[in-house]
Amino acid sequence: NFVDKKLNQNYSRAKAQGLKIGFYHYFRPSLDSKAQARHFANTISGKVSDCKLALDLEVADNFSKSALTDKALKFNRFRYSCIYLHLFC
Repeated sequence: NFVDKKLNQNYSRAKAQGLKIGFYHYFRPSLDSKAQARHFANTISGKVSDCKLALDLEVADNFSKSALTDKALKFNRFRYSCIYLHLFC
């Protein structure tokens, strides 16, 4: 559950410069989907996103495509509307 150490600083500076801001979560299929979604929501709580929130799914961790889809959808049920896939399956 990595969080960018400069998240708050980058967020404040980007807002001050009038830049559009978005957030993404680097998803680990081997970890609990719902716990990751809660962690992501807690991390960005109180911050305004100008873009759709994104789930970044780049590793399969030896899960099947079907299992990955199920895990991503469990995460996405919490309100995230964009899933970024970069898998070599």
